[in-house]
Amino acid sequence: MSLMPNSVRYALISVDMSLRSPGFTLVVKKPNHLQPVFRFFAFGSYPKTIDLCDGNSLNIWNGKDIANGEDLDRYQKLIEPIVSDIVEPLLKNDNFKPEEISVAVESYAFPARSQAGSNYKLHESCGILKHVLFTIFGIKNIFNVSPMTWRSRTVKTLEQNENLPQNHKLLSLRFFNTFFPETDLLSLCSKKLGKNNSVPTPVQDIADSFCLAASVLADSEPFFSMLSRKKNVQNRKRKRDAKDVTLFSESPTPLPKKQNQKKKKN
Repeated sequence: MSLMPNSVRYALISVDMSLRSPGFTLVVKKPNHLQPVFRFFAFGSYPKTIDLCDGNSLNIWNGKDIANGEDLDRYQKLIEPIVSDIVEPLLKNDNFKPEEISVAVESYAFPARSQAGSNYKLHESCGILKHVLFTIFGIKNIFNVSPMTWRSRTVKTLEQNENLPQNHKLLSLRFFNTFFPETDLLSLCSKKLGKNNSVPTPVQDIADSFCLAASVLADSEPFFSMLSRKKNVQNRKRKRDAKDVTLFSESPTPLPKKQNQKKKKN
């Protein structure tokens, strides 16, 4: 994982890529900002832009036609709004230099064998996005983050609730709500939890992309200092537990003295 080059001024784009409903989180930090500004992007049935608290925003692009047309047409529909609504405003309006922008992409997930026929399309679309960011806009700090890595640094820090099914999509939404309790993503996206508390798109895509961004910034951004504290506590607990196990295994409980004495007499 590549660390952010500057904790005072930076822009991070986290990408949860998919063929039907990708999600993106843009994190912008400037010297005059007390905390970063978060802009969330996804595709949905009802395009909208909503201003949230503290300068944050939610942007839903038109996703009705993404699944239609040839592959190249789909790739164009996926990548064009990323360029026009995220990358170009960063460079032109916010005056960021390409070297101040980082892009974190969730590592490719390989689907079941029955769906493997379309797997290469996900690789192609994400490869085209990386190519555009690098060759056209000069953004070089593009790196991958595995799902296991970002989950271990974000959703696994949550206290487990035994009354809720612990699917990772629901945990991602709970993690999002921890930092933005006033933002009801489900209501804003006109969605409800499904059967067994399954999280619908584009809510799950926004939450996952936010978790991905948080995992990258956890050690350098004060806004996420809670994660570093929890991580340190968990590491200390693991070391303590491991030490206790070692001591126990090396120091078996001795027999009582009376029993020892009887054995000697015999």
